[in-house]
Amino acid sequence: MAGPSNPFRFAQRLGEGKSAVTYRFDRTGTTGKTGKTDTTGKTDTTGTSNSAQGADQDVPDVAANIGRVMDDLFPEAGMPDSVSVKVFKDDPGNYIDFDRALATELEHYRVLRELGVRIPLLYGYDEDAYLLVKEYVAGDSVGDLVAQDRVDEDLWLKIIALAGRLRRGGKNIDYFPSNFLVSGSDLVYVDYEIHDYQEEWSFHEWGIFYWLNARGFGEFLRTGDGNAINKPGTYKPYDGPELRARRDALLRRGY
Repeated sequence: MAGPSNPFRFAQRLGEGKSAVTYRFDRTGTTGKTGKTDTTGKTDTTGTSNSAQGADQDVPDVAANIGRVMDDLFPEAGMPDSVSVKVFKDDPGNYIDFDRALATELEHYRVLRELGVRIPLLYGYDEDAYLLVKEYVAGDSVGDLVAQDRVDEDLWLKIIALAGRLRRGGKNIDYFPSNFLVSGSDLVYVDYEIHDYQEEWSFHEWGIFYWLNARGFGEFLRTGDGNAINKPGTYKPYDGPELRARRDALLRRGY
């Protein structure tokens, strides 16, 4: 798969959602960054797990396109050891038309950077292949931390502060836990999705209930059953009285 114009080899299929598939590729001759979780794929909260791994029939074409993108950006000695690659899919259920998906993602990246959100760097893209080549970020998946009931005080303060800053900027991001990593001291939003602010999709009315629901989220990760975390047949999280009480106590800390 690797050659003079393609220094990267397939390492892992990170995840798949309705709109895209995400892979990790390592530079030939390196071991890559292993031992931690990367969740730069998108999780479908109705029940599609983000942990799929394995080979893919389109990988050779993806690898060739990465080589072209990276050759234009880096000398061989300066290339990163690993990259994350997002390949868009043409699915009629996507909320953004396939033809606009790449341009929309690039605009979202610009806005997130301007707002100071920690996201994986964008190295480059291929318009013909509908793919982005991004920084590979290793760390602990917040989805795993939620399922293990290990969201600590520091992490709560970081996500609440981030949500407050975005609300003041008139924006929402996708606050689903699997879209975040803890990498060193950073909370990293691994998606580029961003929207104009709407109260019903804000952190305190939507995302926080996933972050609080350790038992349900653990079941979701084990089974892929969206009913473990959502109100049946909806994209809205379970928000029973016990979760609302915990939510209110957290938000009194200054959100």
